[in-house]
Amino acid sequence: MIWICEQISEDPDGGYNIDLNQHVPASNMKVISRLFNCINVLANHGIHIFETSVMDCYDFPPRMKQRI
Repeated sequence: MIWICEQISEDPDGGYNIDLNQHVPASNMKVISRLFNCINVLANHGIHIFETSVMDCYDFPPRMKQRI
């Protein structure tokens, strides 16, 4: 399982905290959505999901204009 979200703060007692009621700006949602799609494509084609493979996929120029 891969969790994709905005940068979250570390809890001093260990672990992480995230406010699920916080508004996420549209620009951040575009990035999260694109990362999700990249990871989905890699997984569906049996490609190992490493930071480099995800970033290579993310940096690949999109053919379609993004809409939100």
